[in-house]
Amino acid sequence: MYAAIFNFLFVVSDLLQTRSHFSKGTAGSLFGIPYFMSAIASPAMGIAIDRIGKRTLINILAGALLIVCHLMNTFSPECI
Repeated sequence: MYAAIFNFLFVVSDLLQTRSHFSKGTAGSLFGIPYFMSAIASPAMGIAIDRIGKRTLINILAGALLIVCHLMNTFSPECI
């Protein structure tokens, strides 16, 4: 799944600047939010997955959610 995200990392700042008309600083700040959320949520999700189990199902759901997010980003209109 990381391969699907890794390519997106190179264009996300420019994408936020051109499609959503954010400044370079704001686009950079918005770009950092997922990493901040990941740092907070990863330990909690790790504990939950260890208790619940079903890692395969959770990974499939995470991949499906990633696809939905990319599709929403692809087909969303430009913000004015």
